Amino acid sequence: MCMMVYLSSDKELPIIPYKKDFVNFYVNKLGEQDFGYEGARKVLSKKYLYNAGAHTGCGCGFDYGTYEPIDNDDIEEEQKGKESVSQLFNYIKSALITNKNIELYACIAGNEGKDFVTKSIDIIHKYALGDSFFFVGNELWKIKS
Repeated sequence: MCMMVYLSSDKELPIIPYKKDFVNFYVNKLGEQDFGYEGARKVLSKKYLYNAGAHTGCGCGFDYGTYEPIDNDDIEEEQKGKESVSQLFNYIKSALITNKNIELYACIAGNEGKDFVTKSIDIIHKYALGDSFFFVGNELWKIKS
C-alpha cells in the first residue's frame, strides 16, 4: 500500500522536481492523464492540482515517530521522514502567502475519491509538529491562512 498526497489551490504553486538520490520533498503538477487525477479531482475543489511526495518517492515518507528505531537505518529513516514532513508544511505555509486556502488530500493509492474525513486547520502557522506524524489515509485537510 502506498500513500498518496495531493494538494490543490486557486493559484499555481511552484514545482519541486523529484531527484532520485537526493530528495526529501517534491511537488508535481497533476494532469488528467496522471494516476489518481480523476479520484483526487472528485475530492479537491481548487483549480490547480498537484501531488506531493517525500524521500520515499511517494507520500509514505511523510511519517516519523510511529515506531521505536532499532538500528542506524531506522534512525536515518526517522530523520528523513521528519525532514520530509517539515518541508511539506513549510511549502504549504509559503503557498498560503498567495492563496487564501489550500486543500491537502491524503489517501492510499487506488482509494482516491472514496470515503474520507475532513479536517479544518485555520492557522497552519500555529500547527505544531509533535513527536510523531503520519497521515491516517483518506483525509482531506482544508487549510486556511
